Amino acid sequence: MNFLWQLFLVSIGGALGSGLRFGVYSAYSRWTNITQFPAGTLTVNLVGCFLITFITTIGLSTNLISANTRLFLNTGIMGGLTTYSAFNNDLISALDKADYRGVAWNVLATFAGCLLAGLLGLWAGRAYVGEKIGA
Repeated sequence: MNFLWQLFLVSIGGALGSGLRFGVYSAYSRWTNITQFPAGTLTVNLVGCFLITFITTIGLSTNLISANTRLFLNTGIMGGLTTYSAFNNDLISALDKADYRGVAWNVLATFAGCLLAGLLGLWAGRAYVGEKIGA
């Protein structure tokens, strides 16, 4: 693969993923009254963890998703959609407000939730391609 083509794919995917992240954050702020918990950040990270393992599992087990498409989807879109820096900023903001319970719940929900979402993505990908789960 040509480096410039790969850079283009990642850049376009990243722009789309960042736009999706902004859309999720905007939707949460318009449609909910959740202000004490960073639900938008958690949502994009959970969705991203599921999708990246789902896409990778299918892409590495079959010819259904090419290397270029995986690069576009995983590094580009999922890289733009998910965000450790926003998660960290949410934690720092809560710590600054001495919201230790909120910090603990956010860390627990993000870590456990993202791990579970990733496992579900792996299992869903394996089920999709017909691989035995746990193999």
